[in-house]
Amino acid sequence: MTEASPLGFAQAFLGFCIQNSADPSRTLEIAQSMELEEVPDEFKVLVAPPDPAAEFYGFSVNEGEGSPFLLGIVFSEFEGEGMASCTIANPYIESEPVASALLEITEMQELIFDETQMGQRTRIWDTTNFVEGSMIVLLDSEKMGIGGATLSFVRPR
Repeated sequence: MTEASPLGFAQAFLGFCIQNSADPSRTLEIAQSMELEEVPDEFKVLVAPPDPAAEFYGFSVNEGEGSPFLLGIVFSEFEGEGMASCTIANPYIESEPVASALLEITEMQELIFDETQMGQRTRIWDTTNFVEGSMIVLLDSEKMGIGGATLSFVRPR
């Protein structure tokens, strides 16, 4: 896997995770119909949930806008509520240009969380005006000198 274009990465995130009715179930159907490769084991940690009971599907996208990137679809429970998420990740891309491209395209302004803990920065934008109870999350560890960015769309099922 290599670095991708930040603009292309943001566009791929929006295309796979948001513009298909913001429904991770549809993203899963699309990924399966495209016969995408399964995510390699060594990269699963970038898109798989920490909860082993969660339903996880992981793919490697090696062609098209924003590629290469990893795609993860998760269906889980959080505090008794069904949740679904769509995530893309690239361990070599820089997060700041990704954030800038994403904000330029979406015109999101409501950053509701921006905190670095133990070297990992988490930024969360509220997208409830788009899908009730949803958010976009950007993770990186650049403070530790580790490249990469992970973008997720999380919503109730």
